[in-house]
Amino acid sequence: MTNAAQWELQTVRTIAELDALRSEWIGFLGDAPEACGLHDWTYFTALLHREDSEPLVVVVRNNGVIKAIAPFIRCSGTVPLRLSLIKLGEISLPRLRVVGEDFSIASDVDASDVYRRVFEELPRATSVAVVEAQEFAIDGRFCKCVDADGLRGTKWKRSPTADAQLCHTIRFPPSFNEYVGALKSRDRTNLRRRHKKLAAFFDGDLKLVRISATEQIDSFLLALDHICAETWQSQVYGRRTRSTERERRFFATLVELGWLRSYLLFGKEQPLAFQVGIQYPGRYDFLETGYDARWSHLGPGTVLEYLVLEDLLSSDRPDVGDFGFGDAEYKRILANSTHFEFEHVYLRRRWSVKPKLVFGAQGMFDMAEKGIRKILTMTRSDRVVRRLLRRRGRGGET
Repeated sequence: MTNAAQWELQTVRTIAELDALRSEWIGFLGDAPEACGLHDWTYFTALLHREDSEPLVVVVRNNGVIKAIAPFIRCSGTVPLRLSLIKLGEISLPRLRVVGEDFSIASDVDASDVYRRVFEELPRATSVAVVEAQEFAIDGRFCKCVDADGLRGTKWKRSPTADAQLCHTIRFPPSFNEYVGALKSRDRTNLRRRHKKLAAFFDGDLKLVRISATEQIDSFLLALDHICAETWQSQVYGRRTRSTERERRFFATLVELGWLRSYLLFGKEQPLAFQVGIQYPGRYDFLETGYDARWSHLGPGTVLEYLVLEDLLSSDRPDVGDFGFGDAEYKRILANSTHFEFEHVYLRRRWSVKPKLVFGAQGMFDMAEKGIRKILTMTRSDRVVRRLLRRRGRGGET
């Protein structure tokens, strides 16, 4: 075990400092068997440029050698207050967001010691009073080390309003036929029926296009803008333009890394649905899915995911597919593995009145939503209410 007396901590606050660390960073990740894939140096810097943000990275060394990297992005935007899909307002609140689902830590050091040292260093490195850790598995290393009194004695504590949700993944079998064969008979029949119905509507001219090359980026982003303008999410949460130079550079970096694996579904050359996804060693992340709600009665989103899974299992098959935070119906149908994840918020113990009020209020809204949802489910009226909430988005698939 490494001698604790030899610990040294470096805080990286600018992209220029990050550039100077490049070769050492890459070398460490190459030697760390449990390194987080999203901590790839090229990806992390591309993410910073995409969000126009600055880094705050705590680098932990022992005897001059990197033993851990804890990367954060400094966020200066607003935090929305919501009750289900209803936006009640938003408040400006600077915060740090953990990148990935963990810190990257060498196998020959005590991980719990690293977490403690990183959180002890943060108050010296920044005045920001909020740390967000999104989509962290409850049974993962981060939660086990940090949440089990791991921050006791530091200047941080976890907000009691952390939101736990059931999340879905796919452990990919060797073939698509094996995957489909393991689905429930009813679900398998419904998926095939929807695929057949959608194809018939467009006279058999239904096409899935994989997006993985530089020359496809411009048309892909334009198609995203076209589809997103008609999704219920954009009507409820607001539209975000994708066809920008910043987005083009980010997707070009994904191509450079060999990570870009996104999809478009067309019916007679008309874009119907999209899947933004990335594939890095052993893993596929379903980052964002959307469909043109004008065709919701034909289920283009579900058909898209069905065809995407067929493609994922046909070539360059990943080990795991992660649907991300949330317990949507299509995820329950398509996934074959589940786990619980937390959306954590860590607050400074002092000088954090505003964050405590913000996340305390959101916690109350979340509790109210869960209570209302439970009542609606018991009375079997949840789908009706969901459709009403999405009316501005022209409905959704069921």
